[in-house]
Amino acid sequence: MKQFIWYLLFAVCVFVSYQGYVNSKDDPETEAMSREAVCVLDKDCGIAPAAQAGVRTTDIWSRNYQWTSKSGSYVATCKREYTFVGHWNCVAQPGQIGR
Repeated sequence: MKQFIWYLLFAVCVFVSYQGYVNSKDDPETEAMSREAVCVLDKDCGIAPAAQAGVRTTDIWSRNYQWTSKSGSYVATCKREYTFVGHWNCVAQPGQIGR
């Protein structure tokens, strides 16, 4: 039984490490979702569909994208529903990354 617990603990550590690695990789799909979140907040965003975020940061918990629209800078934060699994959801707010 004790050995089973160690294998289970090892499997959980591998899963969390791998999912953290996957979450920290930049992905064009979440970047597009962040652009949509900014355009929902700013109806006249004027961001081209093929445009890329000016600044982006990623970590194991979230991805942040900074967009510059006609009316100013916006930061979209994308997180998974359940930290390491689930669909990505993006929320935008006015501002800049790191300020």
